[in-house]
Amino acid sequence: MIFFWLLLGISLPTASGWFLCRIVEYQSPVLFRWERVALGFLLGITLMMFLSFLANTLLGVPFSKFGFLSVQITLTAILGGGWFLMPKEPWSVPAIAPSSPLPKWARVLLIICSAWIFVKILAGLILLTATPVYFDDVFNNWNLRGKISFVTEELALDAATEEAISSGGVNSYPPTVPLFKTWLAKLAGRWEEGLVNTPHILWYLSAAILLWAALRRRTDQVTALLGTLMLLSIPLFLMHGISPYADAFLSAHVFAAVAMLFAAVTAGGSMERDAFFRLGGASAGLLAFTKNEALLLHLPPLLLLLCLALIVLFSRGTMTRREIMKTLLFYGVSILAVAGPWILFKWLHGLPFGNAKGIPGFVAFWQPGVLYAMNYGLFFEGNWILFFPLLILGMALAWKRLFRLPHILPLAFFLIVFLGQLPIYMFTGLATEVLRQTGYARGIIHILPVGILALTLLYRELLTDERLRVAGLRVTSATKKP
Repeated sequence: MIFFWLLLGISLPTASGWFLCRIVEYQSPVLFRWERVALGFLLGITLMMFLSFLANTLLGVPFSKFGFLSVQITLTAILGGGWFLMPKEPWSVPAIAPSSPLPKWARVLLIICSAWIFVKILAGLILLTATPVYFDDVFNNWNLRGKISFVTEELALDAATEEAISSGGVNSYPPTVPLFKTWLAKLAGRWEEGLVNTPHILWYLSAAILLWAALRRRTDQVTALLGTLMLLSIPLFLMHGISPYADAFLSAHVFAAVAMLFAAVTAGGSMERDAFFRLGGASAGLLAFTKNEALLLHLPPLLLLLCLALIVLFSRGTMTRREIMKTLLFYGVSILAVAGPWILFKWLHGLPFGNAKGIPGFVAFWQPGVLYAMNYGLFFEGNWILFFPLLILGMALAWKRLFRLPHILPLAFFLIVFLGQLPIYMFTGLATEVLRQTGYARGIIHILPVGILALTLLYRELLTDERLRVAGLRVTSATKKP
């Protein structure tokens, strides 16, 4: 019954998200079909919970089964009607990079790797649905707030334990994840840990589908599959996919916003580019209602890269001033429509604006042992396997043309967020998050799919250049006169 209630619970949010994507794409359907489903599932849930939050706060609509349904049915009807009335163009196939057939040995190897990853995901799903939660942030925050809303049918602004109150973790985060757990429990008529934990593995798989689609637009099928398998092979990312933390959820949202912006910048035509910019704006807007880190750490560099990309496109004559203003307006309206009400709500209720701990409480001074712990965690533990050594090696090999390669946008985002967090841990009391390998590692999880995208594109570029160089040498040698 768990999976029946899950499928029933995600049906309306996914349908609304799908309609939203199609309306935003308008007459230029640029997404792959499974990509649109994954993005619709991701954005639809966050949008539904945001509107449920507004309905409860402004109109007093309770978090009951019928309260949730009233919001979901209304939104689905509005978006579905908008899609039905929208002028339709003949369905077109999204642009993909050319691909050549795989040799038999490569197909066998990919099948073996895929089967092994499938076994790990299946085992994780069994643990996720059959094991009682025992992580502190889960029962003190994500599941606790959902339980409180399930019982009271109101937003949980007070915690049930002193520890949760003192940390501020229960009331300072956006309530998307807890409210979605409340909705599933209301639908089933009871609070069941196995049921409310299952969405986390779907967010994990959504990130993998979105990564595959982003790579497939730029590379061949083998490279896209290898990059996706690389992400699914990262041990800590898998752990967060099969545990009820909200970091895989945020990770998928961050990747969606960056991937749509990257696709827009590298698009071939103006209609395709505008569609991706609109999708990126919608993804960036809903990013503000995921976790506090999104508002403080991810949106600023995303908007910085958006502005830099628009400047470059304008200087090349690819975009006009009017097109740039429309893009900035869409991003601005999307972000303010979501972030504005949530920030106002936090301010009116005195909720902290940091990551569980309020920003004014930080005192800056050097924290000993942080750099050693970072180095040990990145290179000598099994959390990331070879991701960081390969990234550093790839950047070193391509350093002469690093800022001229098409993958600079995801790479720049990853580095800005990764390096930008270092002073926070090196000079504040959050150093314990590094020394204990907790919050610091979760911060990397948030941007890991973006890093995998950058890493895959980087090595694809290096290997392609090497093959062309070798081929050029062979042609020169063959045509040289004796």
